[in-house]
Formats: sequence, C-alpha cells, structure tokens
Amino acid sequence: FCEHCGVGWAEADRVRAVTTRGGVRHYQTKAFTCCDERQEPMQTRAWEWDEETQCGYATCTSCGARGLTNRHASFTASKLYSPFTSVVELVYKWMDSKDDPEQKQTFYNTQLGQPFRADVSKEINFHWLASRREQYHAQVPDGVLVLTAGVDVQPGGTTSTGRLEVEVVGWGIGEESWSVDTHVIHGDPAQPEVWQELDDYLLQPWHHRRGFDMYVSAACLDSGGHNVQEVYNFSRARYGRNVWAIKGASDRGGQWTPVWPAAAQEQKHKKYRVGFKPVVIGVNAAKEAIRQRLLIEEPGPGYCHFPIGRPEGWFDQLTSENLVIERKAGQSVRKWVLQKGRANEALDCRVYAYAALVGMYHTRRLRLERQAEILERRTPEGGPRGGAAEDPAPRAKPKRKKSHRSPWMDG
Repeated sequence: FCEHCGVGWAEADRVRAVTTRGGVRHYQTKAFTCCDERQEPMQTRAWEWDEETQCGYATCTSCGARGLTNRHASFTASKLYSPFTSVVELVYKWMDSKDDPEQKQTFYNTQLGQPFRADVSKEINFHWLASRREQYHAQVPDGVLVLTAGVDVQPGGTTSTGRLEVEVVGWGIGEESWSVDTHVIHGDPAQPEVWQELDDYLLQPWHHRRGFDMYVSAACLDSGGHNVQEVYNFSRARYGRNVWAIKGASDRGGQWTPVWPAAAQEQKHKKYRVGFKPVVIGVNAAKEAIRQRLLIEEPGPGYCHFPIGRPEGWFDQLTSENLVIERKAGQSVRKWVLQKGRANEALDCRVYAYAALVGMYHTRRLRLERQAEILERRTPEGGPRGGAAEDPAPRAKPKRKKSHRSPWMDG
C-alpha cells in the first residue's frame, strides 16, 4: 500500500516503479541528535528533497533544520527494489526463515540488505522453563524423529576426578525438541573405562512411544579441553556412527561462524590437514539458535520440551549465559557471557546435540520431513504398537574392513 494515499499496489505497479527512471529516490536514514533529542529518520519520516543532489535530507522534527551532511554517501536497497525478484518469493523466503535464527539472519543480510540485530533484551527465566516440565509417557515421546547427543568433557581438578556429561535430545518437525535424557559418567577422562561407559550409553536403544526402538544417530564431543587426544581417539574409531570431535570457532568481529562448516569450506581445509582434526562449529550461532527456541512459548516448530523430574539446577545451567552487545573499535560485537557463580554444562551439551543435528543435515542429507514419512510407514493405523525397529535416521556407510568385527563396535 502507498504510505501517502493508502492505495494498494499490484506486483506490476511495483516493477514499473523500480524500473522507471527517477522512480526510486534515496533518503538519509542515519540517526542524529538535534534540539537535544535523538531522532531516527526511518521513524520520523521527516525529509527535505533536494533536486540538485537528488537526495532526501533528514530534518529535525522540532526546528526543521537538516540534521546530517551529505558528505559520505552509502546506499542500502533490499530485493523489494529488484525487478527480478517478486514480493511473493520474498514472502516465501521469510516464512521459511523466520523461525530459524541462523536462516533469519541470512534473510536480513541477503534479501533485505540490512544488518541482523539479535534481540538481547528478553531474559529467559529458568524457573519459567522448569514450570514447563511435562510427562512423556515413554522414553522417547511421540513427535521425535531423530536422536542426537552432546557430550561435555570435564577434566576435573583438585576436588574432583572429572566426568563426562551427556544430553540426548529428540528432534521433530521444525526442530521441535524433546530433552530425552541427561547422564553423568564420573571418572578421569584419561582412563579407558570412562570412554567404554560412554560408548555403551550411546549404543543403547531408546523406546519410542509408537512401539519401536531408536538409537542415537549422531553425537558431538567437546575437544577443546585437556583430554584432546582421548576425544580424538574415541570419535575417530566411531566416525561411521557420526560421532564427531568438535571445537568451537574463534569468532572475530561482528560475523559469527555457521553452526556447521559449509561443504566447500570443509573440503578446502582437508587439503591441509595432517592427522585427525576436529570439526570447527559455530558455538555462538548455535547458542543464539537455542536461545531463540527457549523463548518460544507454545508447542510447535522450535519449541523445547522438558521431562518431569528434571532438577531445577539443570535449567539454571541451561540459561547461565547472557547475550550482550559491546562496542569495540567502533563496532558492535555480540558475545556470550557466563553469569558469575553459575555453571554452563547443560547449555554446552545442548549446543553440541544441536550441532550434531546440523551435522546430519550437511553430511548425511537428513530431512526431518522425510524422517516423518519413514516413521509413519512403520506405525500401522491405530497408534502405538509393540516390537522393535532400527533407527530410521541415516547413518554413514561403514568402510569395509579386513577384520570380522563390526565397525559399529570399534573401541
């Protein structure tokens, strides 16, 4: 609709406007202060058009003076100004991205030509999350299509011997998630029995409410601590089971690394690799994705479910970091800050479980909609049934070995 007369535009009207000489004008949009008042031209809509410079100068709403010079010119235009992209296409792209923070940022950057600003004003109350605990009526609730696990490695110190903390997460359509289980393996991560216990845990079946057994399809293990070699040894022997050693990216500046490296980028790095190397994941982007999902209040795409019996201390850890914006060298930098006196193992495990899901998208071509079709075919009309079935999620094909031992059980 026209902002002046309110008459609706058809797509042909828009295309005619953006392709007509002089049909698109440029206006100053930078905020300024005048008459002791900060003014945003995009909100005040107060401009003075100058024919000579072909620019709309932002003016003060109080005194009418121009608030900005035209010394430095820069222009921003979204694809709404493109004759090659329709508004309908943009609407579909927005609908596909609006519930995913990572895709939403891409939409803002590439389609709207605008910087994406995360909403850091909303704070997640862990008591509120704990109040949402629900009864699952099964190990794996209805709606779960694939299971992933995140493993945080704690080396211990003077008062403890160390431990491995694990969360198993079930994922459904639209990345709706269910926290299926948390588990702590106490012991020195340098000892093989600790890793054997982890292997047994990751290999166990999980009974789905529809009557069959599921298995963990992928897992990510933190390799950024003191037990790097042990993590490498464990994941390298289980690569065929999608058990990945991961390391957080060192993000610099305002751009965050994607949750999982792009295939081209990963292939480029492989040329220079000597020996086994971890997958470098975008921890910051993963934490933002999780935070946005925790803010969702109604079951559906992105919503996070938690089981009855989960202690409140776990929710405290899940919400232990805040997203803040700092100014460095004239730039706004987003960073995660651990609140004083709080632990964050639960958050780390959730980040790694989410990274494992994204890893399945990239390396195993996982599609949750396709998984739903497979699961539906395994459940006859009439609801839950007994019996067992293999995990429907795709796994890597193990390489043929001379040994007669199963590659799934290497250790």
